[in-house]
Amino acid sequence: MESLGQHGMKITSVSSIFKTYAGLRIQPGWRVMAELEAIVLKSLKREPPGNILDLLQSYTYLGLAVKTEILTAVEEQILRRRSEFNHRHIPGILWSFQKLGVKPGPQLMDCLEHQVRLRIRILIYS
Repeated sequence: MESLGQHGMKITSVSSIFKTYAGLRIQPGWRVMAELEAIVLKSLKREPPGNILDLLQSYTYLGLAVKTEILTAVEEQILRRRSEFNHRHIPGILWSFQKLGVKPGPQLMDCLEHQVRLRIRILIYS
């Protein structure tokens, strides 16, 4: 049996698959889910901020709990690439964590609050 990851699938495809399952009101089988999550873990480091946010939001549509391993990897990427996230990404990240019923880690919250303060200063002084 071929693996989904053998075809160079990216996070955008995974997000689309999650949204399609959600639209059909069904959940992927555990084998498919395991393969999709393996793709996420493998390709997360190469994805731009918008794709990372889209992935988080697609999990909310699916209504499944996100594995700790995935959330940790997502948080690490947000922290590592914090300067690349714009003012539109930050509320989406917070909304996604809230919708998933997960509290962002303290380091991520500090990072997001810092980014919000920077954006506010830019708006005030520009």
